Amino acid sequence: MIVTGTVKKTNKGIAETEIARSTACGDSCASCGLCPGMNMKVNADNAIGAREGDTVLLSMSDKKVLGAAFLVYVIPVIMLIIGYIAGNALFKTESGAIGIGFALMVLSFAAIAVIDRKVRRHYVPKIIKIVTSRSDA
Repeated sequence: MIVTGTVKKTNKGIAETEIARSTACGDSCASCGLCPGMNMKVNADNAIGAREGDTVLLSMSDKKVLGAAFLVYVIPVIMLIIGYIAGNALFKTESGAIGIGFALMVLSFAAIAVIDRKVRRHYVPKIIKIVTSRSDA
């Protein structure tokens, strides 16, 4: 995955970069109004020495992006379903099934937070090219 961003700050080989948020509605956000803001800040590896104000290309492997999305979006749903089935078998009531389902989903979010702290450095995008430098403008 390659995206374009603008470097806002740099510090010790890391650049805080603002990128356009991609949308699920096909970039017609005015039609649904659900997108709170169209830009997000990302810390990126700045091995090529981009400076504040530079427009850059950032790269991250599609495999890592999809893996992170799976971890954050799919695992909690799977845990909710497993918890619901287990709770239903254990308690034989709807409320027990829902309670166990939500408990496992919450535990999965806690586990994801712990995993995130351990693997975060492997999911940092890299600046691969300076498109326009602030000195070019």
